Amino acid sequence: MTAKRPAKPFISGRVKPYLSVIVPIYNESQNLHHALLGFQALRELGAELILVDGGSSDGSHALLWRYRNLWDSCIVGSPGRARQMNAGAALAQSELLMFLHLDSKLIGSPPLDKLLELAEMGKWSYFTLALSSKKFPYNWIASSINWRSRINSNVTGDQVFCLSKKQFMALGGYQDIPLMEDVALCDRLKRQARGVCLSYKVETSCRRWQKNGVLKTIVMMWWFRFLYRCGVSPNSLAKRYYPGINFDAQPPPSYQPLESLIQQQSFEASLSV
Repeated sequence: MTAKRPAKPFISGRVKPYLSVIVPIYNESQNLHHALLGFQALRELGAELILVDGGSSDGSHALLWRYRNLWDSCIVGSPGRARQMNAGAALAQSELLMFLHLDSKLIGSPPLDKLLELAEMGKWSYFTLALSSKKFPYNWIASSINWRSRINSNVTGDQVFCLSKKQFMALGGYQDIPLMEDVALCDRLKRQARGVCLSYKVETSCRRWQKNGVLKTIVMMWWFRFLYRCGVSPNSLAKRYYPGINFDAQPPPSYQPLESLIQQQSFEASLSV
């Protein structure tokens, strides 16, 4: 890999990005604008921001188009975080990939040169997790997750996967499963090498714990992971995690640029007038 850090911010179509940041989205209209503003520091460092919407139905598409100056590529199509991130990686122009959740934000400037150095060596890395609330028990939860990752290199998507596009594609990307896709990717990465934990912090929202309850969320996460390790199908687990969605009937992944979707919707609206 011979990518070099650009001397100026990435401008879509003009300068090769130093980093490709891939963010899956699904029904996040309430948080969308704030999150996009938080990603602009990465773009200033020479990153391209790739958004992959999984077919939102809450007005996210209109908001994404309204704020199109805040991203570099945006495609819309099949739901499923694994599918969305694979589609985003296929669009990436950089040889360095970062998979980031919409409700996560990076604290300060990430060590991009270090990330690139590790990727060039065929190593993958992740960040130290912080939660948006620093009060107990959230600070304890974050510390526990960080200690677990340092001991056994078990990493989840909240901690941000960073690796080369070559390595990601050689692994076949994320496994096309509706749940535990980050665990499955981590398992395959660990067969090659332990992940490198960087002291740089990524802050993730506490909303999951606050909505469902701390104890219930922790028990559910560990129980689902235990069932997955025991061989329970991710589709079966997803039905329990996302009740009401039939993952057995999901069509093959298909995506189109947001611009094409907006044009199509505008044309259909003009016909109905």
